[in-house]
Amino acid sequence: MGNELGAGSLFNNPMIANAFELMRMNENIHVERLEQMHERIRQRWHRMEPFTNRDLENPTVELKFARKAMKKISIFFRNSHIIPRILEVGSGNCVASAMLYKRIIKFGGKLTATDLYGYMHTPIPEVKCDCEEAIKRFGESSNILLLFSPTPTSMEKIVTIDYDVDKYINENGYYVPDCCGWFMDYFAIKAWIELCQQIHEKRYIVFFGELGGSDGTTGMYTFMLEHPYWKLIRRMHVSSEPDMFGGNCVKEVFIFEN
Repeated sequence: MGNELGAGSLFNNPMIANAFELMRMNENIHVERLEQMHERIRQRWHRMEPFTNRDLENPTVELKFARKAMKKISIFFRNSHIIPRILEVGSGNCVASAMLYKRIIKFGGKLTATDLYGYMHTPIPEVKCDCEEAIKRFGESSNILLLFSPTPTSMEKIVTIDYDVDKYINENGYYVPDCCGWFMDYFAIKAWIELCQQIHEKRYIVFFGELGGSDGTTGMYTFMLEHPYWKLIRRMHVSSEPDMFGGNCVKEVFIFEN
């Protein structure tokens, strides 16, 4: 398996990778504060500016990274003899979702794509709903929760926006794109874990990106790797190249099992 298993896997430059690992391990989610802010955060999800006309050829993850990641995810479940019934939250324009869907249907898999925005033109059907509603509606019939490069966010970000909130609201009353994310990965995983505690079936969480780094909520790395009821069963390196924004990042697939 080489570098594909274990929380300590390091890639390319061990010194840089190890420093990044240590940085993420020292970050924690402010769970109590997030719970107190839950309703306010949820209200803001529904005041985000719609992206319905976004160009399908301009996904937030470069296509070569998306293809490689989806291939690895598909092969893992096929080789593990698991028929994937995937619920994806925050599926965006579904370009990456369609890549995975085309692979898993070959061995009986299914994929339900959901997103808060409800894009108008997607390569596969997408349901318009937020992450918590998605789990209420589709979680029971799914065995895998997929988060593909969720928008980064942190407590510092929400404090900044609260301090100068008018700067982040446009003339139509929507929060501008700079406010995207709002801890979607945390609340989706929390709802998924609560659901899984009621179901006697092996369930999975698949996360693609820099967990708790440039993808998702700051602190999610520690939250997941130290969770008492979920364990990391596979970690697969996808890329250490500069991303589409020009920054160096390590993109990985993390697969957790309860």
